[in-house]
Amino acid sequence: MSEPAEDRKRKAEEAGTEAALKRERSMGLPSSAIAEVNAEELLGTGEINEKYMSRDHAAKLEEERGELAFHYVKNDGTPKHMMWLINLKNIFSKQLPKMPREYICRLVLDRNHRSMTVVKKDRVIGGICYRPYDEQRFAEIAFCAISTEEQVKGYGTRLMNHLKDQAKKDDLDHFLTYADNFAIGYFSKQGFHKNVMMPRERWGPFIKEYDGGTLMECEINFNLSYTDIPGMIKKHRRGVFMKLKQFSHSHIVYEGLGGFARGQMFVEADSIPGLKHSREAASDKRQAVMSATAASVIAPKLLELFELLLKQPGAECFNSIGDMYSSSAIEEKSKIGLDTIRSRLEAGHFYRCKEMLMADLLRLISKLKDYHASANPAALPSVTQLELWVQTDLSKRSI
Repeated sequence: MSEPAEDRKRKAEEAGTEAALKRERSMGLPSSAIAEVNAEELLGTGEINEKYMSRDHAAKLEEERGELAFHYVKNDGTPKHMMWLINLKNIFSKQLPKMPREYICRLVLDRNHRSMTVVKKDRVIGGICYRPYDEQRFAEIAFCAISTEEQVKGYGTRLMNHLKDQAKKDDLDHFLTYADNFAIGYFSKQGFHKNVMMPRERWGPFIKEYDGGTLMECEINFNLSYTDIPGMIKKHRRGVFMKLKQFSHSHIVYEGLGGFARGQMFVEADSIPGLKHSREAASDKRQAVMSATAASVIAPKLLELFELLLKQPGAECFNSIGDMYSSSAIEEKSKIGLDTIRSRLEAGHFYRCKEMLMADLLRLISKLKDYHASANPAALPSVTQLELWVQTDLSKRSI
């Protein structure tokens, strides 16, 4: 008799829970955590996450399967290369009908020009023809086209990326091209822009100006692998993720709250797994930063208030602090004087608010009142007047 489907589902869920607990014990996670987000799970292990997939990703997969190839060719007399160049010339003539065929043929077969061709199943389906100027370290793109039936497949982007990697090998750091209104969009997607930054004296004598065309420029970055930009981004993302794990627990996944399903109406925030730790850590860090910043900012203002106190009527009572401590059995750790308060103010980090300074001053004045009550009652009015000034005037002053 076969096992009911519900029992099989329940056993599968139990097996999954047991596996999660085993992972928890092996990874040393908090007792309430059930999993840890892995960098490979977040970023993907095989194919690049579709969200971050580049335009040429499909073409890259075809290239890896051997269905697509990109070849750097020139007119070197090789029969295969000559056949590719003739086929590429025919594609340019068909895709660029306004361009004279003789002009296309002359440039494609010119020995000073180079071409990057796209070959699919031993058939040329497109390419780019360009003229490199080695001494000036730039190249001018003359023609760029993909056959009609092979467009919108990412081949154009992949083709340009291969060309940029070839430019790095040839020590070329810029591409220039005159793009018509139909080609501006394509070249913009490939990193070209209309604001030519290369000095004109470097390219002006070599580039022929065309009516109805827009001059566009692309700078080559020698630190990039243009044929593997998505993979490079993925490595950078993984590095950032691993670095964040050193300072954050966001990669740890906790079990959900099941009490509501059992009729529970509310839950204490600190009882939620992971929440208490994250709140305490964030609060402690925020409080430490705010306190240190506040203390350094208000310290000069508190010192000004302290100097103002010493100029008040009755401040002469502070002169008896030494006699007070010498005549009474006060513990050393409980002693506080003007020098102590001044040193704390000048340190700049002890008093984090005006109330802390007032507490020290009132504690000192209270000791002076107790001392003068028996030793010198005539001085009590001065001490009381000073105490009143601290409690009223000083407390109202803003900092």
